[in-house]
Amino acid sequence: MTLIDMQRGSAVLVLVLGTTLSLAQAPATPSSTSPAPRAAAAADPGRTLSMGNNRASSKVLTLEELRACFKQRDLLQDRLKTTDAARAAMDTERATIGKDQEALKAERENMGGLKSAVDELNAKTREFQAQVDAWQKKVTEFNEKGGSGRSVDRQRDELNKENEALVKRQNELQAERTALTARSEQVVKDFNARAAAIDQRVASWNERNSKMNREGEVLTVERETWVAECGDRRYREDDEKAILSGK
Repeated sequence: MTLIDMQRGSAVLVLVLGTTLSLAQAPATPSSTSPAPRAAAAADPGRTLSMGNNRASSKVLTLEELRACFKQRDLLQDRLKTTDAARAAMDTERATIGKDQEALKAERENMGGLKSAVDELNAKTREFQAQVDAWQKKVTEFNEKGGSGRSVDRQRDELNKENEALVKRQNELQAERTALTARSEQVVKDFNARAAAIDQRVASWNERNSKMNREGEVLTVERETWVAECGDRRYREDDEKAILSGK
């Protein structure tokens, strides 16, 4: 008349979760990176023009200096367009990663329905334990009472049948617990794999973002240098016409 004891307490689900990293903030590309547009040519061929503002230096660019300035201006503008496109793509990627992080966070709260399954199993276990406690109490009272006869034999048979039913129920709950444990291990494994993949994407984004920021700083310095050496200098209109005509 011995019932194997089922361990009391709640089912425990241990999750070894990867730590999702955070994305660094990407600074906006300053509009000042763009070289100033070249001023429209005047009708007077003897006039001098500038690619900057009205405070242009009186020192006039030579033909070759002007040719180099135009070339550098075009290169800076092309680089700026490329940088702006790359920054837009990075911002889109950052938003996508952020959504994936939020989705992963929501999934972590439920872990594919495991929490509700664990709660349900724990409730069944508590109910079963209450039945075991009640059965053991009746066994104690039966043993203390003692006696013999048909009534006692009938009561003993009932206790034995109840014990068999409890053992059967214990085996069912243990099988359910084993299956849930295997399921939880797979769910956690899959979750951790997705979390690790997002962490890698975040690390890659942060690395590329830092590189882009450094390149942006270099581009800003080059633009400022161009402004000082070209944009704030005057040039002859005849030289511009010569360059535009391919000379």
